Amino acid sequence: MTSRLSNQSKKVGTGIKLENRLAAYSIFVFCFFVFLFTFCIIFENNHKDNPSSPYGVDFGVYYTVGLMVRSGEADDLYNVPVHHAALERNLGRTLPFYLPWMYPPTFLMIVTPFSYLPFTTALVLWLMITLALALFALFRLIPKRKSLAILAVGYPGVIMNLRWGQNGFLNTALLGFGLYFMETNPIMAGVMFGLLAYKPQIALFSYLILLISKKWKVLA
Repeated sequence: MTSRLSNQSKKVGTGIKLENRLAAYSIFVFCFFVFLFTFCIIFENNHKDNPSSPYGVDFGVYYTVGLMVRSGEADDLYNVPVHHAALERNLGRTLPFYLPWMYPPTFLMIVTPFSYLPFTTALVLWLMITLALALFALFRLIPKRKSLAILAVGYPGVIMNLRWGQNGFLNTALLGFGLYFMETNPIMAGVMFGLLAYKPQIALFSYLILLISKKWKVLA
C-alpha cells in the first residue's frame, strides 16, 4: 500500500514538473514572439518604403473602416477602391494587394472605438485585449491544472495573429466561452456563439455542431 502511494506521488510529481517545463517553454516562445513583433513594428515605422506587407495590415482594415465611419464615409465601406485608397492613406504606403472590408456591419461596434487611438497603439491594445480574453476563456474551460492554459501562448498561430493583427484571439475567446457556458448557462453560451456571426465561416461551423449535438436552448 505504501509502495503504491509512493509510486502515485512520484507520478504526480513528474506530471507537475513536466507541466512546469511546458509552461516555461511556452512563455519563452511567447516572449520571442513579442520581441519579434516589437522589433518589426519599430522597423515598419522607420521604413515606410519597405515593399513587404506591413505588420498588422489586417488590423489596418479594421482601423480604416473605423476612421471612415467617424468621418461619415460609412456608405463606402464596401466600395473596394475607395476603402483601399483610405487603407493605403492610413498606413502611409502603397499595398501590392487589395484587402477589402468583408465583415458584417455589426463588427463595426467592436473595431470603431480603436480608431480613436494612434494606429500602433490601437494595434497593440487590440492584440493584448483579445489575447487576454482568449487565455481567460481557456483558463475557465480547462477543468484541472488550469495553468496549462498558458501553453496556448507558445502555439505558432499566435505569432501569425500578431503578424497580421487578425481576429483569431477574439474567435478563440468567443468559442471558448461558448463551450464553457454550454452546459451551465445556455443563454450566455448562445450569446457567445451568436457574437461569432461577425465571422460567418466560423459561426456556421459552430452552429452546425450545436445542431448535431441537439443543443436547442443554446441555438435558440
